[in-house]
Formats: sequence, C-alpha cells, structure tokens
Amino acid sequence: MDNRIGTGAPVYEAALMSNNYEFMIHNFTDVDPGSDNDTTPRYDVPAVELAWQRTIVFFLIKTCLGALAGLKRVNYPRKFCFV
Repeated sequence: MDNRIGTGAPVYEAALMSNNYEFMIHNFTDVDPGSDNDTTPRYDVPAVELAWQRTIVFFLIKTCLGALAGLKRVNYPRKFCFV
C-alpha cells in the first residue's frame, strides 16, 4: 500500500468544509492504488463497483434527479430543477 495517497486528505477536507461544500469521503483502506485500472492485476471489481454506486447515490441525492426519485434534496432550490 502507498501511504502517501491520503496524506493530503485532511487539508483537502478542511478546505471543502471551510468553503461550505457538501461532500462525502470514503476511504478504501484494503485496496491498492490503481485498483480502478482494469489493465492491471490490482483491478478490484468489488471496490470499483462500490465506489461507482456511492458516486451515483451522491449525485442523485444532491441533484434534481434525486428530487424526482423522491430522495432527500439538499441545498438545491426548486428553481434549479427543470421539471
């Protein structure tokens, strides 16, 4: 494992928080860097699928698509939803 990958995460997280960005952070501590590259033996299908699912859920919740699906909408006024 490459421990350098996450060393900048606390600074990045603090910057997001200080600028009132909404975000989610998920650490995949059991996978190697590059595990999302399907041309290497490190490719980790379950980790890639979980990351993709989390990405889609985040965008659904935070956008108008989430409102259409009945999910909780956060900080997106109705005027931005073109429905």
